[in-house]
Amino acid sequence: MQDKKDQEHPESTVNAIIAQSKKVSSCVVTTCLGNRTMVAADRARVIEHWIKVASHCETLKNFASLQSIISALQSKAIQRLKKTWKEVSRDSFQEFQRLSKYFAPEQKDALRRKQLIQGTIPYLGAFLAELESVDKEMPDFHCGRVINVEKLRKQFKIISEIERLQASCSAGNIQPDESFQAWFESVPRLSEAESYRLACELEPQSNSTKKAESIKPKSEISKPTRKCKASNPESSVPCSSQTSTEGKTCAEATDV
Repeated sequence: MQDKKDQEHPESTVNAIIAQSKKVSSCVVTTCLGNRTMVAADRARVIEHWIKVASHCETLKNFASLQSIISALQSKAIQRLKKTWKEVSRDSFQEFQRLSKYFAPEQKDALRRKQLIQGTIPYLGAFLAELESVDKEMPDFHCGRVINVEKLRKQFKIISEIERLQASCSAGNIQPDESFQAWFESVPRLSEAESYRLACELEPQSNSTKKAESIKPKSEISKPTRKCKASNPESSVPCSSQTSTEGKTCAEATDV
């Protein structure tokens, strides 16, 4: 929750939201890649865990954290882990595909309607993209001097929706989990270049694969028909967030 000083300066609130989103995405990527002792099956368990957290975010109407997690799993570094994705269970992979559709361009209107429900933690990027679209597509003036009132009306409507959702979130009383926060802040933040370089080291491509990918158009990962082997390997996600008490995971995801 932002204090009164931040509320007086909306740009600081927006910057804080963007920074938090980047931290969540970076955390997801790092936990999938950061432990060099993990093999593909271990990394698959971590990915499955984050897909489960993303599902809880959907249940809690926390679209901000949901988008950050899905964005991380769609990053180039994670998407290139072919061996790892083959070990992800079919159910988890299908859930990942379903959640990814929330942020597809053709679903932007449906996402906006879902985010207008009271108690929602919205994905701010959807509103900022809409504001940018209105600004680019509609002129400020008609005939060079008549103010475009319709443009102002649309901008006001979008900003009012953001303010209403912000007020709704401010009424909540979420108690932070100090142990989770300490772990979250301690996770190293990898840059996009660092994470991709590490992914290449963990799962190097063969010469034949490199040649095939150089002549084929980029496409999404195809899930093989076989299911992964059952395993319970160690992962870099903290034990407290892997417990069977999923309600705690929900609270942690919301806090993020």
